[in-house]
Amino acid sequence: MKMWFLASLMFLVMIVAGCTATIYGVPQDRWDVMSEQERIAAMDVYRARQAALQERLREQARQRAIAEEARRAQEVEAARLQQLQIDAIYRGAGTYGDLLRVTLYDGMLKFYGAHKPFNPISFKIAAGEAKSVPVVSQRGKRATLNVSYDGGNLLLDETPRSHRSRATSLVFDEDWERGKAYPNLFGEGPLEMRGVTATVEILGTPPRGRHARRRPQVIVVKEQPRHQEPQVVVVKEQPRHQEPQVVVKPQPAAPVVKKHPAESRPVLPRNHPEPAGPPARVTVAFKGGKIKLRGKTHRLIPQSVDLNSGEVRTITLQGKKGAVKLQVSYLGGEIQIDAQPGKKGHKTKLGFDPGWRSGRTYRVEDTDRNRLEGLDVLVLAK
Repeated sequence: MKMWFLASLMFLVMIVAGCTATIYGVPQDRWDVMSEQERIAAMDVYRARQAALQERLREQARQRAIAEEARRAQEVEAARLQQLQIDAIYRGAGTYGDLLRVTLYDGMLKFYGAHKPFNPISFKIAAGEAKSVPVVSQRGKRATLNVSYDGGNLLLDETPRSHRSRATSLVFDEDWERGKAYPNLFGEGPLEMRGVTATVEILGTPPRGRHARRRPQVIVVKEQPRHQEPQVVVVKEQPRHQEPQVVVKPQPAAPVVKKHPAESRPVLPRNHPEPAGPPARVTVAFKGGKIKLRGKTHRLIPQSVDLNSGEVRTITLQGKKGAVKLQVSYLGGEIQIDAQPGKKGHKTKLGFDPGWRSGRTYRVEDTDRNRLEGLDVLVLAK
């Protein structure tokens, strides 16, 4: 209690001292007893102190202005260099994979608060570029789609000047070289994509030797003399008394040559057996079923999502009336659909199955959150 009283007293004294009237920095009671010379000296000290304070404030403001000007100059220079790099990519001076052609079609986008079908759009985008692409609904309403590409991730429907991205992200894929389609994309960006299909294609000519390691090894067979019958030759078991009729380059495994009426063709061994473990990427396709909304069920619109190993995504399943958001994950070789955090024994935990490589369909009668029923789910390894 005593300590509290002393603290309160000290606080009161500080308040009173702060409220004491001063003249040129001198308390009123002391000013009244000062001589004229002392007052003049006190005024000079006060003015000098104020002048030094003002000079210090001006210098701080000047330094801040210099720093801000330097920052803006750096941003302008960085933007200029970035634009030069982008222009060089469009001229063909970039690395293969730096320039893409993106096409969007099907589905719906949000125009002035309502989802409507839109006219297909196609645009080019370079690595390091962010651009705004105009889109038009089938009834003539206009909107803007913000996109960017950093050389590794293509972002569709970004929110400008936002620290939290809700864009749909497509990770660089070697299949872009031949053109790859992403059907049934759903997003949470400004235009809220619903069932949109995106096609991504790399523009330009691939460098020489890019796929040399993928080419099958070639077995060279000598042409048989016309007056002789074709012979079947097993390379590792050549008859010692005969000259070999087939010249074979060293192979990891011995090829088998089959006899045909007109010619001999080798059957090439498999160089890349399929891995036995879970794949690095899967497609989960919701082929049918129902969603539950406010006590009613609605038929599900078929759609799919691609998942990398270790990825958790929030998707929107669209029904004939309404939609539900849910989590789909691919962790440790297992797929979970609409799992409830902290709950054991998930109803929709799909463990790895070798049948994924050719595609396997599951029947899911219910989920942990009881928002889906009678789902037909196809899992396909990529």
